[in-house]
Amino acid sequence: MENIIAALISAVTAIVVALISRMPAKTGTGDSVPRLRGTSHGKWVAAMFLIAGWLVISPIAIHHDFPGINVFALPVFTAIVALVFPINGWEAAAWIFALHALNSVAEPIARIAERNPYPAFSGYKPQLLLFLSTLALINALGVGLLSQWRLRRGMRSAILTTEGHKASVENASVTAKSEATRNASASDPDFSVRLERLARLRESGSLSEAEFIKAKKKILAGLD
Repeated sequence: MENIIAALISAVTAIVVALISRMPAKTGTGDSVPRLRGTSHGKWVAAMFLIAGWLVISPIAIHHDFPGINVFALPVFTAIVALVFPINGWEAAAWIFALHALNSVAEPIARIAERNPYPAFSGYKPQLLLFLSTLALINALGVGLLSQWRLRRGMRSAILTTEGHKASVENASVTAKSEATRNASASDPDFSVRLERLARLRESGSLSEAEFIKAKKKILAGLD
């Protein structure tokens, strides 16, 4: 009986948290913005369905008491998924509550499927109900925070990478323009004529070597 109650609590909590995840977030100025979703949402959903399939099949195929093992394995596997495929923390928490609800009803369903003489819905242990609900809450809270942290960190890294690439492109563009200006100036006929005139003045003795170097530097400075 406590399994069914725990499943109902987790299911209702999953729905409430899922609705919260659909609500826009508030900025410091009071504006509403969509919550971060992440690029791995599809992979997260696929991983959740795989885990859900295991929660349903393992009690029937192995033993009806297997949900007692799965309830401790869920935090480990869902934490790994959150690290690899992070999504919005609220949505991640909703998925975790849904998985715990499914795991709570897996044993009664397995007992019915194998026609076990032990009544599937008999008995009530409040300590077990409290344990299952607390474990689901801790698992959902931990995975939600972990997934949100990974999602923000990944987006921050992507922004820094994009800004660095943009800066590199801008620097390359400036360098290319500078080189193009130099080449254009160097190929300018007037530029060549001025250098030739200086050379003739130096050869005729009208300019000393120092004056020639000084005048040439002025012409070359015009390239910058």
